[in-house]
Amino acid sequence: MRLMVFVFIVSLCVGCSHRAVSDYELQVMDSRINQAYKRGDLATTEALLRRKLKGQKSDFTAWLMLGEVLMRSHDYSAAHYAYQVATELAPDHASAWYQLALSHLRLATEALIEADTHGERDQPLPLLLWLLELQTGQPVDVHAL
Repeated sequence: MRLMVFVFIVSLCVGCSHRAVSDYELQVMDSRINQAYKRGDLATTEALLRRKLKGQKSDFTAWLMLGEVLMRSHDYSAAHYAYQVATELAPDHASAWYQLALSHLRLATEALIEADTHGERDQPLPLLLWLLELQTGQPVDVHAL
C-alpha cells in the first residue's frame, strides 16, 4: 500500500512539472523574440526561438523565423532544416517553399565555392558564377574570386 501511495505521489509531482505554457507566457516570449530580432541580436533571437520550439514543435511561424535568423547568420544547413520543417507543417504556405529554395541555392553555392578552391582552373566554375550573379543581382568580377 505504501508503495502505491509513493508511486501516486511521484507521478503526481512529475505530472505537475510538465505544465502547459499560458497565453501570457507565449505573448511575453514572442515579444522578447521580436525585440531581439529588431535589435539585430541574432544569437539571442535564435536561442529564444529554439527554447520556444522545444515546447511548441508545431509552431510554423517560429520555424520560419528561425530559418530566417539562421540564413542571416550564414548557417545554411540549419536554415534548410528549419524551412523543411516549416514546409511540412504548412505545405500550402508559398513563402516557406520560397525560403527553402533559397537555402538550396546558398548550399549549392557554398559547395561550388569549395569545389572551386580545389580545382586547378584559371576561371571559376561557370555554374558558380551564374549562382553568384543570380543571388547578388550583379555581374561577378572573375578576378575578384
